[in-house]
Amino acid sequence: IETERNMKKVSPLLIAASVAASVAEPLACAEGFEVEGSAILVSQYIFRAKDSSQEDPAIQGDVIVNHDSGFWFGAWGSTYDFGDGDDGVEIDLMAGYNYEISENFSLGLGVTEYTYTGDSDSCRQNKGCIDIF
Repeated sequence: IETERNMKKVSPLLIAASVAASVAEPLACAEGFEVEGSAILVSQYIFRAKDSSQEDPAIQGDVIVNHDSGFWFGAWGSTYDFGDGDDGVEIDLMAGYNYEISENFSLGLGVTEYTYTGDSDSCRQNKGCIDIF
């Protein structure tokens, strides 16, 4: 039964990764686009100094699509477990623009939307960020 619960956590993340990969491949062939991605099994998911996996491992991955113009978009995902049966998959959607001022300095503007499945689905959060690289 524990294995079934873990499979329910992983399945939405695998589906999201498959969809992202199917979209990313044609974009990689289009002129001016570059696609990056990663997947990893981590020993614990900690976000802003807070345990988000009840000290259990988490599966995380991302896909980022960059364009030569400076615009980019992507998705990041992780399994989570906030305790008391509140577990699922976090999927963060991101988009932004990077402006290169010189070879060593650029400015970036981006926005991230944090979404959660499971019991945390109702606590959808929108966060904006301004980054200087």
